[in-house]
Amino acid sequence: MDISVLGMSMSADIEPFSYAGAVQPKAELRVAEFSLKELMRALNIDPPVTADPNALNRLSFNAKAVVGENDISLQAMTLELDDSTMVGSLSVPMSEGGTLRFDLNVDAINLDGYMAPTEEGIGAAETADSGDIEIPVDMIRTLNASGSFKIDRALLSGMEFTNLQLGLNSANGRLRLYPLSAELYDGTYNGDVQIDAATDIPSISVNEKISGVNLASLARSMFDQDNITGLINGSFVLSGRGQSLNEIRQDLDGNMAFELVDGAWEGTDVWHELRAARAMFRQEPAPEPRLPARTEFTTVRASGTVTDGIFENNDLLAELPFLQLTGSGIVDLPAAQINYSVQARVLERPEFAATVSAEELADFTAASIPLKITGPLSAPNIQPDIEALLRQQVDKAIEDKKEEMKNRLFERLLKGDADPADEEAADEEESLEEQLKKKLLKDLIGR
Repeated sequence: MDISVLGMSMSADIEPFSYAGAVQPKAELRVAEFSLKELMRALNIDPPVTADPNALNRLSFNAKAVVGENDISLQAMTLELDDSTMVGSLSVPMSEGGTLRFDLNVDAINLDGYMAPTEEGIGAAETADSGDIEIPVDMIRTLNASGSFKIDRALLSGMEFTNLQLGLNSANGRLRLYPLSAELYDGTYNGDVQIDAATDIPSISVNEKISGVNLASLARSMFDQDNITGLINGSFVLSGRGQSLNEIRQDLDGNMAFELVDGAWEGTDVWHELRAARAMFRQEPAPEPRLPARTEFTTVRASGTVTDGIFENNDLLAELPFLQLTGSGIVDLPAAQINYSVQARVLERPEFAATVSAEELADFTAASIPLKITGPLSAPNIQPDIEALLRQQVDKAIEDKKEEMKNRLFERLLKGDADPADEEAADEEESLEEQLKKKLLKDLIGR
């Protein structure tokens, strides 16, 4: 039997069956290639605008259909959608409240091509932040489905996942993607994603882990940046409410932890920034930068809480071959901005710094140097923390002066002076901090 309707050409070879027993008609179905977008237009339905204008333009399938009492089962199904091929089985319920069941294997699919188009010239990370993707609550509220996907290769948000295994369960307005696992840039990804669209304002919760993921590939995919190498491990337990991804980012609460291992930060030289800070403070000529600028690290670790989209971290630890950074700060996740205060302590002479004088090296090893890390998350800026430097010097000078004054008073008492000049010493101590601040500031600006 051949049928042509609305631009679709279908054929069916129906197997003979008897009405004497349980009737289960069977047929070999074949649907020739057609355009899903054109079919939607023929039905007076506006097709979705997709990032790939050619998406949803080529669809065909063949399967063995079995009509049961409660569903239509499509077995040995092969479905070709654009450049993707899906094979497996599908069970379509006959009743409105029935459950769609499926088990599908997919060779490769570019999911980004089926998303709404992004603004031209905007990177993946910027687009995700500036775009306002609505949560498809109407679809989730009406979807009753249970099944699994196995996808050899999938492209999503610019990231390439391989050997993706995805379980999907949806009913009563609640969608869960679990189990969820994949290989991601030489590492692994595991997750549990839940969307609750049963309430007026939908909510999303995620429990995700990544392990041994190549940082360079991940940074290129997420931020269109090529300035960091190494591996990343991390765990993210987050939830948020909102009608769109932007609203959810601003409402995010939960916990995060990550570790960067055996890599380098290209374009930034922490050692040079430390030397420049020292030279400025001592009013010496700025050192010549090393080229190319880069900072190697053995590990960078941080953990903390997320409140209303702000990640607060108090245990940052970065270990470099020759120094250690510790500190705290915040990351504004919706704005992708970072603001950290850290202390740098040189542990030993860097191998590349053979010409550094013993005096300069002693300055670094004797005390920690405060730094500020600020700016966009994809390309933060490192500068000496002038305010903290001043505070350090003032506090040290005050303590030294206090010790000197205590010794003077003690000497007077030992000599038996009747008047140890307590009032004079108190006045001197009171004005000392202000005097030192003015002097240090004058030294810094060279006036």
